[in-house]
Parts: sequence; structure tokens; C-alpha cells
Amino acid sequence: MDVLYLLFSGLYIWGDADIGNNALKFVKPIPVWLMIAQLWSLRGVNSKIYVVIWGLAFGSLGDIFLLIGSLTTEPFFELGAAAFLIGHVLDVTAFVGFVKDLAYERVSLREVLSAEPLFIVMWLLEMTLSFWSIGIIIRSLSASEVGYMQWILAVYGSVLVLLTMAGFFFFFMLSRLSATLNIAGWLLMIGSLIFFASDNFLAHGKYDPSYKKVISPALNTWLIMVTYYVAQWMIGKGTFMVAVEFVENREYQIV
Repeated sequence: MDVLYLLFSGLYIWGDADIGNNALKFVKPIPVWLMIAQLWSLRGVNSKIYVVIWGLAFGSLGDIFLLIGSLTTEPFFELGAAAFLIGHVLDVTAFVGFVKDLAYERVSLREVLSAEPLFIVMWLLEMTLSFWSIGIIIRSLSASEVGYMQWILAVYGSVLVLLTMAGFFFFFMLSRLSATLNIAGWLLMIGSLIFFASDNFLAHGKYDPSYKKVISPALNTWLIMVTYYVAQWMIGKGTFMVAVEFVENREYQIV
């Protein structure tokens, strides 16, 4: 399955209009469908697996909207962004839910925060970077766009910070409990960070003129799609490892 994921991801990136053969752009959602298929076999292990599956599904819907938007003048970019936003919220819900189910009476948040000040430092850095990025984009908007876009960007940026912090939360809370959860924690933490980068590449490539002067459309598309596919793979694979932990350790309460 991972080989097929890599194959179709590569085909889309090569087939994007900004990079190569435009005829292959229609394979864009297939890699995420493959990840959904892999997780579907484990959906009964824990209810949060379903939540991640729905998060991937909304990501796939966002792919489809953005693909349609590249072919028409309709506002499919906004619909795609909304679908990705819902997917991010679902991922945050799942990550926190995994921690609740797996860390029950085994580790406390207070212990983690006292032992891992890096978690707080990363949270502050993410907040700073997010608002710095949003500020750059808002300064580039026209007067007619600023009114509604500043709120959209603030909400989306906040959710992205929550996504990355949920990945860090999972890692710092659970990585020491088992080798499997350690792998899952690294995958979810790094995957959420890469998703943060991918969405920022997308936003700056669309709204930031100074960014466009430095980064060509072809390079930006490459950056967006490579980081996007890597992030989705890492989140899906991290969730797979969580499911393995539930299967191998039946003492967890299955909810």
C-alpha cells in the first residue's frame, strides 16, 4: 500500500500543470483514498480511528475542490480550504482522544509539562510563527478582502496551531509508554508540523506577492504537494501504529 501511495503521489506531482504533464492531475485524491483503505480495516479497534478516516476523507474532498477550482473560475478554493479546515479539526479531536484512551491512569499532563518544558516552548513558537505568517498575508490583501479574510485566516491559523500542538501533545504524553507509541508519536508530531508548512506554502503562494517573487509557481506547487502527501502519509501511518498498540495491548478500554 505504501508503494502505491508513493507511486500515485509522484504521478500527480509530475502531472500538475505547473510542473509537467497536466493529464495526470486527476490522480490527485487517490493517495489519500489508499490511506483510508488501509485504515478502514482497523476501524473497529477504536472509535478515534473513524475520526482520522473522516479527517482524511475531508482532505480528499479538499483535493477535489482545489482540482475543480483549477479548471473553473468558481470559488472552489474556498470550499477546498473549508474541507481541509474540517479535516484538521477532526485530526485534533482524534489525537487528543487517543491520548485520553491510552494514557488513562498511566501518565498525567502535569507530569509531562513539568518534565517537558519543550512542549510549552514549541507552543509559543508555533503561535508566533502562525501570527507572523497571517500578518504578512493580511498586509498583502486588497481593501475589499481584508474585512472577511482576516477572520478566516485567524481561524485557520489557530486550527493549524492546534493541529501541531495535538501532535506534540500525543508525543510527549505517550511516546515513553511503548516502542509502538513512540513511532506513532514521531509520525503524528512531524506529520502535523509538515501539514502546517504545506498550508502556509499554499496560502502564501496565493496571496503573498513578495513570496511569489521568490518562489515560482512550479516550485511552490512542488513544495505544497510533497509536504501535503508526506503529512497525510505520516498522520495515516501514525494512526495505523496507534491501532496496532490497541490490538497488541488488550488492557486498553476500547471506545
